[in-house]
Amino acid sequence: MCKYHFVGKDSEGNYIYESNDKNNDEFHFFWMRPDSPSETHHIEFRYGSDKEQLTQLMTGKYAYWKASGVREGHEDEYKNSIILFVGENLGAEEKQNKKDYCRKSPFTTSGLFLLTIVQPEKH
Repeated sequence: MCKYHFVGKDSEGNYIYESNDKNNDEFHFFWMRPDSPSETHHIEFRYGSDKEQLTQLMTGKYAYWKASGVREGHEDEYKNSIILFVGENLGAEEKQNKKDYCRKSPFTTSGLFLLTIVQPEKH
């Protein structure tokens, strides 16, 4: 039996799944980008209890939080995911160092590579 069912797409074309159980916990909804390892070297996803807030990337309960996964045993995907992440998220002058960062990465021996983007604390 499937533990989640497809409920639709958000305005950006990302997939939303809902749990079949009656629990309203932080695993009730899953939000997934349409990425695939063949295109972007990784997948991106979020999970939570509030479907509407889950689809808002920069506001609300889940603002700035997203996880990524890479298939176990695919060293090239680990490295290319790091390069892609750095390229998308750092300024032009910092992009020069992305390959050095990748060579030094501790993630290349793990089974699952996770990037969690969190909102900085406001002081």
